[in-house]
Amino acid sequence: MSAPPPKHLSARAKAFWGAATDDFDLTATQGEILLRALEAGDRADQARVVLDREGIVVQGRDGPKAHPAVQIELTNRRAQTTLLEKLGLDDATDDEEAAAKTAARLLARRSGRGR
Repeated sequence: MSAPPPKHLSARAKAFWGAATDDFDLTATQGEILLRALEAGDRADQARVVLDREGIVVQGRDGPKAHPAVQIELTNRRAQTTLLEKLGLDDATDDEEAAAKTAARLLARRSGRGR
């Protein structure tokens, strides 16, 4: 039985959470790492929405400069990648179904506790 996903996660992150917790008992540490990775992914996605709407360049006091959301997206995408690598999920994709299958396969191989 999977643990319910944290309510503050996006629908995509909740789907990934469900796939990762459905068949496997994550340790508390693994669960925390997964949560932080999904939160970072959500923050990066939120920054991307802002950038798509406002553009990557804004007018600063001294002329054009990178939109602050560029750094937010970059920092959180790197954090997400690093955390997923810690769980052995670094080849998971943006496609929800493929990501779910990848998460289940890799967690089973890594933990040796698959059903």
